[in-house]
Amino acid sequence: MNKPIKPQPGSNPDPADFVGRVKASSIAQRKLLAGNNLALTDPRRMGKSFWMTYFCRTTDDFVPVMIDYEGVTTAEEFLIRTAEALGSIRVSRVPRGVCCRASSTTSRG
Repeated sequence: MNKPIKPQPGSNPDPADFVGRVKASSIAQRKLLAGNNLALTDPRRMGKSFWMTYFCRTTDDFVPVMIDYEGVTTAEEFLIRTAEALGSIRVSRVPRGVCCRASSTTSRG
């Protein structure tokens, strides 16, 4: 049984209520995995934040980080907010596409 989609203006969106944009999500994931940047450029109230929340909560290919820069007015504030967000990441697994190699210490003679 389909449940109605609830409007969620200004709230924390629930990814279970997200529909559509399958093609856009697939393209974005492919581009990001290839090392490209992504810019979302829709008008207000078109679901950009909802899509980003959905995308970040449902991807297994990398560790996404959402940083809210609203209210930032200086380069220093930008750097501080970025460092705080990146410093708070707790990675419990190595994402697919990231190669980690254990290194052993060897002495050179």
